[in-house]
Amino acid sequence: MSTLPTAAQLILGTWQPLLVQGANGNAADADPWLAALGKLIIMLPATSATAFFTGNYDELFHLSREYAHKAALA
Repeated sequence: MSTLPTAAQLILGTWQPLLVQGANGNAADADPWLAALGKLIIMLPATSATAFFTGNYDELFHLSREYAHKAALA
């Protein structure tokens, strides 16, 4: 969902000048691929942190289920 504006910026259409503005307000001055790359670089740390913490959270519940199984067997 957060990459939708970046993807929409790259799709050519009648509304693209509203999303990409150049330095003087002219849409022809801005490079949409460069702007999209900049946005993706900014989103990269948050995406990697989300993936890391999701893995840790999943591992926590996996260990909890494993220890509950061992306690039930004992």
